[in-house]
Amino acid sequence: MAAALNEAKPKADFLARKLRSNFDKRIQRMLAPGGYGNAQRLVKRFVDAELDELESTIRSIDDVIEHEITKAIMEVVEVETIGRIQGAISDAVKLNQSSAALDLEEILAWADADGNERITFDELYELISGDGGEILAAVARPSQLTGKPLRVLVVLHEFFGLTESIVGKAQAYADELECLVIAPDTFRGTTTSFIPQAIWLALSTPQQRVNKDLTDVFAWASEQPGVNAARPAVLGFCYGGGKALRFTTQIKPDAATVVFYGNPLTSPEDFAKLRAPVCGIFGTQDPQIPQGLVKKFREALEAANVEHEVMSYYGVGHAFWTDVGQVEREEMPQLAAWRLSTNFLRNHFEGKESFARKRAFLEFMLEEQAAREASDPQAEAPLDPTE
Repeated sequence: MAAALNEAKPKADFLARKLRSNFDKRIQRMLAPGGYGNAQRLVKRFVDAELDELESTIRSIDDVIEHEITKAIMEVVEVETIGRIQGAISDAVKLNQSSAALDLEEILAWADADGNERITFDELYELISGDGGEILAAVARPSQLTGKPLRVLVVLHEFFGLTESIVGKAQAYADELECLVIAPDTFRGTTTSFIPQAIWLALSTPQQRVNKDLTDVFAWASEQPGVNAARPAVLGFCYGGGKALRFTTQIKPDAATVVFYGNPLTSPEDFAKLRAPVCGIFGTQDPQIPQGLVKKFREALEAANVEHEVMSYYGVGHAFWTDVGQVEREEMPQLAAWRLSTNFLRNHFEGKESFARKRAFLEFMLEEQAAREASDPQAEAPLDPTE
């Protein structure tokens, strides 16, 4: 027995050191100034990946040592881990990061009395209550806070549900735009990679329920400390893009809309109440949203006199932006679409004139100059006020 324990201990000690080192790095990032936004994902990776790997490796030496010794080693490692979590809570409180502290306190419930059940990722989300019922939502805040009030951006998932890809994009927008980003789960806890089920989820989720969910989400956001709820925005991917556009045109006309390859509206009457700009991002090779439909979308926005940016990227199809890594690797056209959407939202949040409006004014001036020259070839070009 002693020989078996001596053989197992170096392996367990190595794994424990690795566990502590990795967790220390995560805690340091989590407790950095304004680091709350990453807390949920970092803890998920720690709980789901690091301990799973630890358990798997120790189980692999079960044939070398007695099961009771294996269990004892695991208990020691887990006690140390929970101790470090408790220390992190203390550090968070000292740093007055109450939100991070609350999240970490949730993690202490990751095991039941027997140490068998772990907390799920969903339990780390915010639970928002409203007239439409309870809504589970991922909430992302900027990793680096500057002290200025946060604008509000709601991000709607595609028809796969509220996946980690959407959560990652939410955090990216929060960091880039220094805003509060809320990604509600409109499918009520279901995610899937099975296309037929995804289609069924999209078709069976009524717009009226989504409208109630988003109304409750915006009401919750407006009550959060450090938030400026003026000039809000909604962004959606695929299924979420179509839902976002219908929410702003039907319920919240003062919110800007960003549609990533979502089903567009094509009648000027649909945009009659809208008082905020629209950004549409599509792929030229998308069979679900053909360019003829995109053209009608653009024409309807123009006819309704809605400020807009509508761009179709050459050579890509539907859902061409799958994860934040594509932007970090500067892949095209994902990086271009990211920059278009962030510049559009930044201008809206700051109340600045968009590039689309500047371009429209420039085109108008050029047309006026061309008409003047056509009617009077000897007419001098107007002076450029910038010279």
